[in-house]
Amino acid sequence: MGPNTTHASALRERYDPDWIPSWINTSKGWLDCEDAVHIPNYQVLDATRADSSLVVLKRVDTERYEMRSLSLIISLRTIYLQSSNSLLMPYLFKVDFPPFETIGEAIGFFKQVFEGLLYMHENHIIHGDCKSNNVMADTACLFDSPPHPSKKYMKRDFSGMVSKQTSRTLKPVKYYLIDFGLAEIYRPQDAPFLRQGPWGGDKTVPEHLVPDALPCDPFAVDV
Repeated sequence: MGPNTTHASALRERYDPDWIPSWINTSKGWLDCEDAVHIPNYQVLDATRADSSLVVLKRVDTERYEMRSLSLIISLRTIYLQSSNSLLMPYLFKVDFPPFETIGEAIGFFKQVFEGLLYMHENHIIHGDCKSNNVMADTACLFDSPPHPSKKYMKRDFSGMVSKQTSRTLKPVKYYLIDFGLAEIYRPQDAPFLRQGPWGGDKTVPEHLVPDALPCDPFAVDV
C-alpha cells in the first residue's frame, strides 16, 4: 500500500507525495494532462478500491454538524466510514448526465427517489433539503470509460472523451439522496411532527411562502 492510498482506496497519482507532473520533459501542454486538472472541492477526492471499483472520499470535520448527519446516513446504509475523518461514498454524477431518453427512465428516477424518502419517513427521518441538486446518480456504467469527476466529458485517465455506450433503460442506474445537513430524526411519541420554516434550498415550497407561517409538517415538505 503506497503513500497515496487510504486503507483499500488508492488516490490518483497527483496525490502521491512523490508525484512528478506528467508534462515535465514531454511535448505535452499541461492543460492536456489529467494531473493538472483543478479539483473544485479539496475535501472530496475520487479513488479506486482494491476491487477496481471507483469511489469518492469526503473529509469530515468531526467537530461540526456533519457528524450528526453522518449518523443519519450510516443508519440508512448509503455510505461507509473509511477512517476516523473520511467517508467512503459511491462515484456519482448529476442525475441528468447523460440526459434521460425516455419517459420510462424519468419514471424510474422518481420511483427510486420516492422509495428513498418513504424509507426515511418510515424510520421517522426527514431529509430537510430534498431538491434536484441533492439527488445524484450512479451513471458511470453508461459510458465506455468512467468520466472524470471534474471534467465529466473526458475519460477519468484523460485518454480521450467519454462515449455513451448504453442507456438507463438497458442498464438501470441507482439514484442517491445526498446532503443530510438539515436532516432530522423524530421520535414517534413526539407526534404530531412540526418544524418552524423556512429551511432548505428550495424557497418555492408553499408552506414557506406564507407570511408569518406557523410550524408545519416537515415530512410533507420533503415531498
